[in-house]
Parts: sequence; C-alpha cells; structure tokens
Amino acid sequence: MAAETEGDRDFDAAYRSVLSLASKGADLIRVARDRDAALAQMRTFVARLGLDLNALPPVIHVAGTKGKGSTSVMCESILRAHGAKTGLFTSPHLCSLRERFRLDGRPISEPLFLHYFWEVWDRLNDAGRRVSDVDGFDDGSEVVTTPTGGTMPPFFRFLTLLALHLFSAEKVDVLILEVGLGGRLDATNVVPRPVVTAVTTLDLDHCAVLGDTLAEIAREKAGIFKPGVPAVTCPQESSAMKVLQEVAKSETTPLAVVSVADLAAHAGGVMPGLGLNGEFQHINAAIAVAVTDEFRRRTMGDDAGGPFTEPEGKPDVETWRARPLAAATKAGLAAASWPGRAQVLPMRSRARRRIVEKGHSAALPTDGAEVPENVTFFIDGAHTSRSMEACAGWFAAASAATAAGGAVRRILLFNCGHEKSPLELMEPLRRVCESGDGAARFDVALFCPFDYSRPSRFSPPTSTEVVEAFFRAARLSASEG
Repeated sequence: MAAETEGDRDFDAAYRSVLSLASKGADLIRVARDRDAALAQMRTFVARLGLDLNALPPVIHVAGTKGKGSTSVMCESILRAHGAKTGLFTSPHLCSLRERFRLDGRPISEPLFLHYFWEVWDRLNDAGRRVSDVDGFDDGSEVVTTPTGGTMPPFFRFLTLLALHLFSAEKVDVLILEVGLGGRLDATNVVPRPVVTAVTTLDLDHCAVLGDTLAEIAREKAGIFKPGVPAVTCPQESSAMKVLQEVAKSETTPLAVVSVADLAAHAGGVMPGLGLNGEFQHINAAIAVAVTDEFRRRTMGDDAGGPFTEPEGKPDVETWRARPLAAATKAGLAAASWPGRAQVLPMRSRARRRIVEKGHSAALPTDGAEVPENVTFFIDGAHTSRSMEACAGWFAAASAATAAGGAVRRILLFNCGHEKSPLELMEPLRRVCESGDGAARFDVALFCPFDYSRPSRFSPPTSTEVVEAFFRAARLSASEG
C-alpha cells in the first residue's frame, strides 16, 4: 500500500510506495508484451509531470548488454574530473534505491531523495485523479492505480521520470542515462536528443523480450540512435555489427567503432590505469573516453577532439587515437568506482569484529558471530555465460595474487536471478575449478536461490540438481581428456 499521508513520508514509506508499482507474476508477461506502448505512456506522464524534455541537461545515453553500467560510471567520473557537475542514473541498485541516482558521484542524500520523490509522486498522483484512468492509455499499456485513485507508471518508468526531474532541478552539467532494458522501447529513450549515445558489448540476454539472436538484440539496442547524434560502439560479432551499421545509416547517425588498441594509442601507447578491476573493463574504458571526449568538444568548449570530424561529424577514429589523452581523463578513469563489479573487498582490518551494518542487521547473524581473520570477498554480478567466463578468469588471477604465500579456503556463494539458467552460468566456474594449478578451486559452494515470484523461461533447478549437473560435467570433461 502506498503512503498517501503527510505524516508518513519517510524513506520506508517512499520505498513501499515505489515497490507498489513493481510488476509481478503474470503481469510481467503483459508488460513485456505491451512494451511498444512504453514511450507513448512515458510522454503522457512527462506532460502530467510538467517536464520539458527539450530543456533537459545535456544527456549521454548508454545501452548494451555487458559493461553499460561500468561505462556510464567511467563517463561520469571522467567528466567530474574535468569539472562538470554530474548526474548519473543507473540500475539496479545493490543496497539502497538512492544508489540509482548519483549526484557528483555519490548517491543522493536521503533528504534530497525524499524531496524529489514526493514531488514527483504527488504531481503524477494528483494529475491522475483529475483524468480518466484510461486517459492517454487506451493502447492497453499498464498503469498502477494508487489508493487515492490516481494513476502511476510501472516501477522503472516512474524511477526514470524521477531521474529526469531531479537532475533537471539540480541543474547538472551532464546527465548520464543507463538504459534499463534494450533501448528502442526503454523508458530512458523518451529523451529526444542526447549529445552522444553509446552501445557497449552485446550478448544474449533478456531474450524473451529482446529476441533470441544477436542481430535482434542489436536492433533493440540501436533504437537509442538519433538523427545527427554521434554514437560510439566497440567491435561486435559480425551479425550484431551489421545491424548497428544498418540502423545508424537509416537514422543518419554517425557511428564510430573504438577498440582497446585505440585507447592505448590515445594514451600514448600504454593502457591508462583504471579504478575498475578486470581486463574486460578496458573496452568499456575505450568507449567511455571516446564518448566523453566528444561530449566535451560539443558542450564544454574543450579542445578534446572526439572520434568524429568537425563540423561534418563523420567518424574519424584514426585522428582521435593520435591525440594525447587529457590528464583529467586519466584521473577520472583511475578514480572510477563501481561496487559489486569485479570488486575485491578485504576484511583483514576488521578481523574478529562482529558485523554491524546499519540498515542490514536483519540479514546478519544475531548470535554474536564474528568475522574470521583474513577474509577477502571477490564480488561480481556477471549474468551471461560470456560474462561469467570473464568473471572466472578475473577471480582466478585476483584470488591467486591475494593468496600468495599461504593456504586458503575458497567458498563460492552463488546466486542466479530471474530469466537466467544457473547451469549455464556455472559452467565457466567449473572450467576454472579444473585449472591445472588449482588456483581457483572451491572448497565449499553455497547456493542462494531467489524467491521466483516472476515467470521464467527456465524451471529453477534445486541446489541438488545444480551440484549434480556440475559434477556430471566435470566427470565428462575428465573422461574426454
């Protein structure tokens, strides 16, 4: 039940309110089927909110399957290092809803969040009570009716509207928008004309909504391309690249393709240091630097020289890579931080201290449990088979370096979300466990299932089935070897 009274407007009330907009069960299937109506609905709610899309701060719009969050974070860090006041909208969050809205690199404060949250909630709710529930929604798109009779958009669309409103009100110099799902029909695509767009590495994910092939997925992601707005991507599989180029041509979108080698050349022949761990972050850094160089040239008056000619705006990566990398850009890359992505979290300094973390005590031991000495967490949110391969390689190298000179126990904590096949995602970890030197072999595996309240293409296996399949594959591999 959403909070509707002036006396109950704390963060918990706001959180309950926004959760009341989340789609569950069979509704999720209908939402996916009705995504074609998403942008029309967004425009209706934009009008109800009184938001002028043509007066938004300058926008960088980032889509992709892998690395779009990391790329967005690096864009933000780079531009902040160049002196810009930054706004960053990403999803999902790890611990707090406020993490999705970052102002100058930090999650917005609770008072600021509450101010803008209730401002948006009240405007939409009041406007919804003044019109018919189906006003603007005769296309059948989903709306949520509040306890006071107003209408609200679903969860992510509401948060997107909140982001556009609050970052406009805060008068940021740049707003970096990470696409939630796909691109063409995503709520963030209501922005009419970004300064630069980007498509990161593409892979098979959310296939039930976006398509079963890389070509189909590429077409959805390329839906953020706009006429005359430069777009940056990285090398892709041929079928995906062909579609990106076709859409760019049809939309008259200049499309530059940048690589890790291009970034190294731009940095004087050596890869710049990154604040984000993992070799796979290099390609995300290449996109982020190309995007921010072009953004700076177009909006900040810097002689950045992005990967496009001026004034024609045609792709020109060769000239771009020959230019020196700005010192502030290097500093921004090195300072970028993104928790939960190839994150190494040592707890040696807190050895034998009881874990107490405000706001999460319910999930922690209540029997005085203490942290063992010399515990290091290796945390990553890989969610496709290829990403798991990269994650497994990173873990093998990082854990080996951490354990140098001493005996260790490795414990796998494995969680797999909606629309994922845990057996497919476990396979790369199995291969790492079988590495010749045993550098990443796990002594214990703990499986943490989700509450599968949403429909899935996969019947979620039990932990026993996952373990049996894991060892069955291991035995088969051994016999073939």
